[in-house]
Amino acid sequence: MCGGRSGIPFNKNIYICINMPKVKDRLSIPVSLPMGLVHEIDELVEQKLFGSRSEVLRYGARLAVIYHRRLHERAEQYALGEVEEGLERGRKIS
Repeated sequence: MCGGRSGIPFNKNIYICINMPKVKDRLSIPVSLPMGLVHEIDELVEQKLFGSRSEVLRYGARLAVIYHRRLHERAEQYALGEVEEGLERGRKIS
C-alpha cells in the first residue's frame, strides 16, 4: 500500500508508489496497438498483475510521463553543469 492506495505492481511482492493525483474525471481515448502487444497486456491481466487492460495502459502512460520528466531534469542538470564548468574555466583564464 502507498499512502492508503495500492501502488503500481512491479512484481508479485513489490509495488511502485507514484504520487499522481487521483482524478475523478476520466477521458476515454481510442488506442490502436499491435496484436502482439495486446497479447502481452492480456497476459499481465491474466497473471493478475493488473486488473484490466485500461490499468496496464494507465500504468504505461504514467511511466512515460515520469520518464520524460526525469529525462528533461537530467538534461537541465547536465546543461547547468556545462555552463558552470565553462564559467569556471573562463574565470581561470582571466
